[in-house]
Amino acid sequence: MTSEEKFTFRQRWFPGIDDSEKFSKDKWYAEVIDFFGRYVRTAAVGSALLWAGCQAVGNSVEYSDGQRVGVINKISNKGLFWKTYEGEMALEGLVGGNNVAANLWDFSIDNQSRRGENIDSLYSKIKKYQEEGTKVKITYKEPFATWPWRSETDYLIQTVEPLGIKKKE
Repeated sequence: MTSEEKFTFRQRWFPGIDDSEKFSKDKWYAEVIDFFGRYVRTAAVGSALLWAGCQAVGNSVEYSDGQRVGVINKISNKGLFWKTYEGEMALEGLVGGNNVAANLWDFSIDNQSRRGENIDSLYSKIKKYQEEGTKVKITYKEPFATWPWRSETDYLIQTVEPLGIKKKE
C-alpha cells in the first residue's frame, strides 16, 4: 500500500480477502481481519437492526390493559440519559390462608403521552396520594415493548383514582 492509496468506507469496515491483503501482505492475520471485518460486523449490524425493528413494532402494539388497587410507596423522576417518572405501589392480597402480605408493583408514567394523558397532572396526583397514604386504583396499559426514553417499566399508567380509604390516620 502506498501513502497515496486510501481505503473506502467499505474496505475499512467490511474488508474482503483482497482488501485484507492490502492491509497486511504476507501476514498470517489477513484471514482473521477478513473474518472479523465481514462476518462479525455484519452480524452485529443485523442484530441491531432486528432489535430496533422488533422494538418499533412492539412499542405500538398493546399487550394488555387493566387496573390495580393499592397504596403508593414511591414516585420519582429518574434516569441517566432520559428522565422518566417511575413509581412503586404496594398491592394487598391474601397469601396462604388468612395471612395478608404486600406485593410490590412497579409502574411508569408514559413520557410520550400517546393516549392524551397529562404527565404533570398524573405525577402531582400520585405524589399527593402517596403523602396522604390514600388507597388508589390505577388504570394502566402495557405495550409489548417500550423505548428506554419512554419509560423504565412496561406498565404505563393512564388514570389514578382515590378509593377514599386512608392508610394513615
